[in-house]
Amino acid sequence: MAEINAMASADGRALCERADRDYRNMVETAAGQIAGDVENRHIVLFSGPSASGKTTTAHMIGDALRRKGIGVKIVSLDNFYRPASEAPLLEDGSRDLETVQALDVPLIQVCLNGLMKEGRAQFPVFDFHEGRRAPDTMPIELGRHDVIVIEGIHALDPVISQKLPEEKLYKLFISVQTPFMDKGEVILSPRDLRLCRRMLRDYWFRASSPGYTLELWTQVVRGETLYIEPNRGQAQFEIDSFHAFEPGLYRLMVAPLMRGVDSTNPYFRELCRIVSRLERFVPVPLSKVPPGSMVREFTGV
Repeated sequence: MAEINAMASADGRALCERADRDYRNMVETAAGQIAGDVENRHIVLFSGPSASGKTTTAHMIGDALRRKGIGVKIVSLDNFYRPASEAPLLEDGSRDLETVQALDVPLIQVCLNGLMKEGRAQFPVFDFHEGRRAPDTMPIELGRHDVIVIEGIHALDPVISQKLPEEKLYKLFISVQTPFMDKGEVILSPRDLRLCRRMLRDYWFRASSPGYTLELWTQVVRGETLYIEPNRGQAQFEIDSFHAFEPGLYRLMVAPLMRGVDSTNPYFRELCRIVSRLERFVPVPLSKVPPGSMVREFTGV
C-alpha cells in the first residue's frame, strides 16, 4: 500500500499507465500461447469468477490475435442461459443461477461439436430484457487459422467440454489474485476488489444499488466455491487482473454510492468496511486511467 500511495501521490497517471502496460503484456503472453498452436487448438475456453474482467480481456486477447493475422470470434456463455424459471431450485426455494445447469449444456455441446466437425454452427442469442432466448441465432464459422473464445464463469466446467477432444482446446482462467497489503496485513482481498468492481458495474449498467449487489454476493461467492474454483487447475494459463491503482480509483467511486444505502440494510456494515479500507489509499481520478484499460469495464465511462 505504501508503495502504491507513493506512486499515486507522485504521478497518478504514470501509476495507471504502468498497471495498464503490465496487464497488456500479460494478455499478449496469453495470445502468443494461443497463436503458437492455432493449427490444432481452435476453441479457447475462458473462465473466471464474477467481476474478474473476462469480457474486456477476451476482446483484448482477440485484438492481440488479430494483430497476428488470426481470425477471432468471441462468444459469451451467457447466451446459453435457460429462462430463470428453469434453473435448478435451492433448498430455500430460490433458483440457483450460479450452477452450470442454469445453462443449456446440451446446446453448448451441439454448437462446439459443430465447430469442431463442420467448422460452423448456429449459436443462440439470449435476450436479457425479455429473460429468454431470442428467436434469431448467430451463425459462426471457423477457418483453419481462426479461433473462437468462449468466455463465461463455467467455461472450464468439465460438462462443457466432456464431448470435445482435450488436445483441441486451450483453457484460460482469470481472476484478481494479488491482495493489497500493508505491513503484512491484507487491506483489500482479491474478492473485496471484485466486489467493488461488481457494485460499480451493477450500478452503471444494471441499475442495481450497492445494497442489492451485496445481497446477491453471498450466492455469487457460494457459486464460485462450488462451481468455479474446483475447475481452475485445468487452465493452461492464468491471468491476474489486479491493477495497482484500483483502490485509489474506487475510493472516489464507491463511497458516493453509500448515500443510497439505508443504515438498516443488513449489508451496510460490510459496505462501510470496504469504504474505510479504500480511504487508506491516495485517490486516483478516473481521468488518469487509460481509455482502453480493462478496469473501464466496470466504471461506466
